[in-house]
Amino acid sequence: MYNLKAGSYALRTTAGPDPTMKALLLPLPDAHIDEESLCQAELLFGDVALAGAWQPGRLCVLDVADAHVAHEVDFGCGGLYALFLEHHLDEFEVELLHRKVPLVPGTTAEYKPDHDHDDALTSVWITTPGDLDPECLNSNPNPAELNESFKTCLI
Repeated sequence: MYNLKAGSYALRTTAGPDPTMKALLLPLPDAHIDEESLCQAELLFGDVALAGAWQPGRLCVLDVADAHVAHEVDFGCGGLYALFLEHHLDEFEVELLHRKVPLVPGTTAEYKPDHDHDDALTSVWITTPGDLDPECLNSNPNPAELNESFKTCLI
């Protein structure tokens, strides 16, 4: 959690284990990370379609393939913000800078939504209004064609 003033900041990263990293700077109007903040962060992280420009309150997919990249972000108003990242700070040597000076977070915590990694399984996250025909959706074994088959499986 960071107490930030209005102005320009940069999130500096080094090359890490992945070429991209999801990031979210979430305003904390109640001055703490509560269950609602965590649910909001988890919901935003789950829908990459909502990702956009790097700005407070919006999920961003940062290009972190190159070493020592600085991702600029402007804050129109100050306050407390939580920085949620897809990876640990040390995996990409992440630093939040203000006027080229690294900031120290007031508090840090690790949040990990319940999930497992199993190479034998594949999964997708689908967010769309309406119902899907599961037989239709599961009938196409080619993941490359999933987007097209998904469209035809809407009921």
